[in-house]
Amino acid sequence: REDGSEDMSKGNQLLQVYALQILFLTITKNSSKLQKLYEKASKVKCGMADPKVTAVIKECGGKLFTAGRLWEEARRDFYEAFLCYDEIGSARRIQCLKYVVLVNLLASGDVDPLDAAEAQPYKDHPEIKPLVELVEAFRQDKIRVFEDLLKQHRHSILNDDFFADHFTDLLSTTRKTVLCNILRPYTHVHIHYLSTQLNIPKEDVEQLLVSLILDGKLSGKIDQVDGILLLNKRAPLRNYDPMENWSSQLQKLNSTQRQSFIF
Repeated sequence: REDGSEDMSKGNQLLQVYALQILFLTITKNSSKLQKLYEKASKVKCGMADPKVTAVIKECGGKLFTAGRLWEEARRDFYEAFLCYDEIGSARRIQCLKYVVLVNLLASGDVDPLDAAEAQPYKDHPEIKPLVELVEAFRQDKIRVFEDLLKQHRHSILNDDFFADHFTDLLSTTRKTVLCNILRPYTHVHIHYLSTQLNIPKEDVEQLLVSLILDGKLSGKIDQVDGILLLNKRAPLRNYDPMENWSSQLQKLNSTQRQSFIF
């Protein structure tokens, strides 16, 4: 407009401008401006948004939500970005599908995101197959297999800046999930035993336990003199940040018309 304000009636043009700005700010890693830009784009409504434009904005949202540890919102935006990229045949769909898997692992999701109908054709893709193996090891609590796979595919995984930024979180989350499952039948357990099960130093185990206790995932205390974790069984162990509504929300997302950009 002549007064310098944005004409919200021109939704498509605005989204195209926002998408270009997002691409530039992503390169410069200006997170604060990206957040404001994403929020602006979220308020725009238009009837027939370009799926490429929508994909760029949704991918940005997924990364912002991941940084804020808002797993469900991150998974939603990454998956919609994947669908949009897939619709136009963009190779970027593989990257966004990898991000969906990463967020699901960070959230300790119980359901394999690659079981979705749109994702299944890519299970054997060279970049996706290692993640399929990671998910399988994660679901079976095979922490050593999981870590071996991470080491085996370290270069291909860490070659992506977004994966590299969350590599430590991924390893920590996986260890916490396995730790909670190991502890379920016990009222007390030696830290040394947990150390051998996770194949990490006792000091690292204690840090994980403290984090779980502070997060309310475990109810108990650590006897550092005798090196024992004492659990309060009156408060049952909780799953570590599950996403139980994954399947139902995927169905809702798949049934939504992607032509409109409405948040």
